[in-house]
Amino acid sequence: MRIKVDSTSLRYGMRRPRSATNGLVAKLLDHAAANPIKVLSVAALLFGGLLLLVYFARIEFLPDINLEAAPSLLYATALMGLLIVSFAAASMVMPGLLLAYWRDDAAESHFSDVLIAAALNALTWGVALSWLFGQLGGITALCITAALWCASMVLWVRWIASRQPRASGFYRHALNRLGARWLLPAAFSALLMVTPVAFIFAFGLRGDIVYASNAQAIGRLVLLVLAASTVFISLSQSGSRIRTAAFLAALLLFLVFAATGSFSAASVMVVGKLGLGEYTAVRAVVSGKTCRQINLALGQAVCRETADEDATVICPAVLRSRIGSQALLEFAAMSIERSGTNASLAWQSIPEQRDKPVHYRRVVLDKAQLLTWSSVPLALSPMPAGPTPAPVILASALTDSGSSSGIEEQPLELRTALAQVCKPPFGMP
Repeated sequence: MRIKVDSTSLRYGMRRPRSATNGLVAKLLDHAAANPIKVLSVAALLFGGLLLLVYFARIEFLPDINLEAAPSLLYATALMGLLIVSFAAASMVMPGLLLAYWRDDAAESHFSDVLIAAALNALTWGVALSWLFGQLGGITALCITAALWCASMVLWVRWIASRQPRASGFYRHALNRLGARWLLPAAFSALLMVTPVAFIFAFGLRGDIVYASNAQAIGRLVLLVLAASTVFISLSQSGSRIRTAAFLAALLLFLVFAATGSFSAASVMVVGKLGLGEYTAVRAVVSGKTCRQINLALGQAVCRETADEDATVICPAVLRSRIGSQALLEFAAMSIERSGTNASLAWQSIPEQRDKPVHYRRVVLDKAQLLTWSSVPLALSPMPAGPTPAPVILASALTDSGSSSGIEEQPLELRTALAQVCKPPFGMP
């Protein structure tokens, strides 16, 4: 006797048991669909907390944070961080994505067209980055870029000539085709490379590529150029381009962070944009008692001691963080940097280690001790040319800022520059 089995019953009546992982994911998705506001809120808090945690790890300082004010801080950090990271990731693939859609309009274009356009954009990117990070001079970078453009156009015309029957009006036809379908889109895409190059430059300035050797920096830039070429060529293919672009944007942004050593750069940008810290130079007002405590902590006078309740000024200082209930002030030596007729003050590293980050000495204050503060520009009025010895004592606008250990005072030119930057407000001595 044969038993007839209904396929419908097998399909719906006898389901395969789901694994525990799939069941957990399904429950999480159902919970997210039922409570979207709560899930988005928790995700924002987690992302904001991660950004702040990375920033605190970068500055090696964890301030005391009031739990009542923490949610607003985390929400603001998350929204600003999401905006910066999303825009940076999108800019990485934007030129390639536009080239991919423009390729659809050029029905006669071939994969070799896309390869040449990708190489043009990627090499332009690499040359621009090499110039920005000091690996190439401005004239050299400009000449290489012009040569790349000319070589790309010549190869392009020669490739078209190899595929078309020769005729008297061939080059006119080729130039019309290039100008109408590919030359202008490729040029516009190359101009769009300014955005990702600017982001990579901003990330790199906050990463360890600034202090890397020439060989290390060039190797990392080659990695970025290869990644850019891969992105452009991949996006030129048909299919789900938006999904591919989203994946490659995240991948390329990760490669940028890895190549420039700037995984914490996004958090630094967020803190700076929200005004929570990263002020290069400030003029801070504290009480005489706080000034005395700071001088004792640093072992050098950086402010003029007055009566306990009287106000006095500290200038210049770096306001690294004012998150939470504490403020982090940093001090270092300064020197004058010149570029043509322009001059500015700059924080200096140890004289024997010019290729290392600036060595700051820090002081932690309660926010109540920091009465008020304002940022000050470090640009100076035109000054006579001449070498300025780099000091080893902490920068201060005081004329007698030498320490009790007998270290010489700051050079006269530097004291004059500090007095110009940290000049007292009108009506004060």
